[in-house]
Amino acid sequence: MRSEPFAETEAPAFRVGYLVSQYPALSHAFIEREIRSLRALGTAVETFSVRPALEHQLLTATDREEAARTTVLLRVPRLARGALSVLARSPRAAAVGLIAALRLPGGTSPRALLLRVAYFAEACALLGELQSRSITHVHVHFANNAASVAHLAVRMGNCAGGLYSWSLTIHRPEAHGLGLEDDEARTAAALLRRQLTNVSRVVCISEGCRDQVVAGVGPDIAGRASVVHMGIDTGAYTPAQSCPESGTDGTTRVLFVGRLVPAKAPHDLLTAFAAARDRLPMRLVLVGEGQLLESLQRQAEQLGLADAVQFAGPVGQDELPGHYRRADVFCLPSYTEGVPVVLMEAMASGVPVLTTTAGAITELVRAEHNGLVVEPGDVDGIANGLRRLALDRELRDRLGQAGRATVVAEFESRVVASQLSEVFAAAVVPQAKAQAGRARR
Repeated sequence: MRSEPFAETEAPAFRVGYLVSQYPALSHAFIEREIRSLRALGTAVETFSVRPALEHQLLTATDREEAARTTVLLRVPRLARGALSVLARSPRAAAVGLIAALRLPGGTSPRALLLRVAYFAEACALLGELQSRSITHVHVHFANNAASVAHLAVRMGNCAGGLYSWSLTIHRPEAHGLGLEDDEARTAAALLRRQLTNVSRVVCISEGCRDQVVAGVGPDIAGRASVVHMGIDTGAYTPAQSCPESGTDGTTRVLFVGRLVPAKAPHDLLTAFAAARDRLPMRLVLVGEGQLLESLQRQAEQLGLADAVQFAGPVGQDELPGHYRRADVFCLPSYTEGVPVVLMEAMASGVPVLTTTAGAITELVRAEHNGLVVEPGDVDGIANGLRRLALDRELRDRLGQAGRATVVAEFESRVVASQLSEVFAAAVVPQAKAQAGRARR
């Protein structure tokens, strides 16, 4: 049987496929904004999701529209068509892909092997979609199952004579085992290194992230690793028309936005808030959902905060700007982070921020310049920071203004989208040169 290459024909303007493990999702709202910014610049972006979006997380019309236009790979008919297409076009490519999938690090249990077969089937489905839509470059957020699927799809497509490339955004290297020494971390790091063997470009969201990736993966990745910060639409997140006044009784309104999980340290925030509120009138609003909700509600009752704390639950992106504009202070006491988008949103809204030195936060928040910073776990420091901000309106104004200036200058989504476009172009150029060489021969 003659192999037919999975190659682009009569390509339109530059196109890229975005692949995410689950898209859209509440915790992936920044990806949706990134895609919209790229489309506004003229890049044709088509979205793919390994698993379908969760209905209860589609809170806005934009979310629902994005879900409707996203192709879900984990559908039996699509998986079957993809596998049959690869087999028909290039049995060798199918064999290479299946063997590569089975050799991915992750154990030899029946469940682990079944997962790798699923990655192979999903990669076949993705490759079939790319070929039918004349897309030759895929971008992935997070080195998870989506990265394995892209790694396998590109390997099979190129084995069959196509010219495919992929790139990956890494947010927190430690989440993929880099820099950690336990068995689970070593397995995760080995998987990441295997995924990156054929990646064209690695996008790191901070300088610290890039340093960790190069140190953990090896110097060979350095030439393919770029730093591109996350970004937000600073036109959507703006200060209130007039600076928010604390309530008529002088109440300071403190806001937290994020997942209610241990890494975000919401329990620390409640403890610090109770200590600060012992002397000053304050209210706390927590926006988000997560595994700690019930324990946080119990903690609030035990601390006598039932009337002072509001658990607002998950909200859509169209509601978030209002929460920031109503806040006097934003607090994110995380233990681990990349460069949090919620901090950018708060700063762009002119809200003074109180956070920790976790991850690459200090690449965004400079202590005493555009925010207050303490060490992770420093509950007393958080309480003292809340008191300072509650008592000093001039400090709040100064930090809020400097925070917005930082985000506008360094983390505007249009600037970030332009940088990503350059990364994608750099990944595709070698493929285009190879295709031109073939044409000459």
